[in-house]
Amino acid sequence: MFRSVSRVPVRHLRPLLGRQIRFAATASKEEAAKKASFGLLSFLRLPNVQRVIRMGRIVVVTIMVYQVGYQNGMVHFAQDPAQVEDEMMKMSLGIPANDNIKDHIHNENSPLHKHVSKIGNRLIGVAREHCDNQLKNTKAMIQTVRSGGEIKNPNQEPINLNQLLELEAMWARAVKRLEGKWTIVLSRSPEINAFVSGVSPRKIFVYEGLIRKLDLSEDELAMILGHELSHVILGHTEEQVPVTAIILGTQLVMMSLVDPLGLGSFIFDQFVSQMGKYMTASYSRAHEHDADELGLLLTSMACFDIAAGALVHDKLDHASGHRETQLTDTHPSSMERKIILAELARAHETDRLTNPAYSQFQRDCIRKKEDWTASLLALSGLDKATKLRTASKTEKKPE
Repeated sequence: MFRSVSRVPVRHLRPLLGRQIRFAATASKEEAAKKASFGLLSFLRLPNVQRVIRMGRIVVVTIMVYQVGYQNGMVHFAQDPAQVEDEMMKMSLGIPANDNIKDHIHNENSPLHKHVSKIGNRLIGVAREHCDNQLKNTKAMIQTVRSGGEIKNPNQEPINLNQLLELEAMWARAVKRLEGKWTIVLSRSPEINAFVSGVSPRKIFVYEGLIRKLDLSEDELAMILGHELSHVILGHTEEQVPVTAIILGTQLVMMSLVDPLGLGSFIFDQFVSQMGKYMTASYSRAHEHDADELGLLLTSMACFDIAAGALVHDKLDHASGHRETQLTDTHPSSMERKIILAELARAHETDRLTNPAYSQFQRDCIRKKEDWTASLLALSGLDKATKLRTASKTEKKPE
């Protein structure tokens, strides 16, 4: 016997079927989300992905630390500029933070400081004049090119407008850097050193040991000060800061990619550190050669004897023990620089002798020296007759 089954109307099954379909769809979505989440977590757990995340985290933290330090420095400077300036000078000279900086530098009224300042001020004035003239000449060349003319470099190659605009920007920055009051900071340190620093602008640092131990003449000291000023004009002090920051940042990123434990990590750390030194040193040596060439020109324009001034590297070479240039040296060897400077000095003097304006240059030098002598004597309180007698005895007549 078969039991008859009453049929259920379709309208009663529709709600049940709808709930089952919705439940199945929701379950499939949750399962898909779980799979996606599991896949993402699995991807993030991959060793290479972990290294990239670690590297990015270090970069972000480094940038944040830099920004916090920069903001704190600006606030500190706004509250007490004089104290910040002293702290920067101490940092530049390597003076302990708790020491009084006046105990480590010469007073401006000391005879040695006056001697160095006299030469430094001559070079600063000439550097400003040179940069102003170069800026004016560059603007004139830009006007010529825009008018349809042509400008060529010493190799007789045409210079385009973009190159001239870059040159104009460079000289404009140089003029800006030389503005304001400049100071010679004469350290009492017995070390042989002189430098300019990006953290202490408008200052030339000279160590007493450089002058005393090498027994520098005015021409030799002028060559060194002209070299340091050239670093400022060429923007080397500003360029060195971001280059060093990039190299250090690269070292941090590279170190984040290796396991901090084990001998391999130690070897890799030493390798990255040495590569950073090689890159920085090579970059710095190129700067030194550029500053030597421009410094020679400034020294000549300030009416010093550049042939005699170039001999300062003989003394520096002797003081360094005739040391040759090493890969990690930030400066070329003194002997290498002496050879290059001697060649540049000879070429410069030859160009002068063959230039019809040489006699005018001599007359300008004599006039400048008379003005400098008069200004110096005026500071000493001497009368006009004494000034004239002193100037006539110390200067040569043009040939």
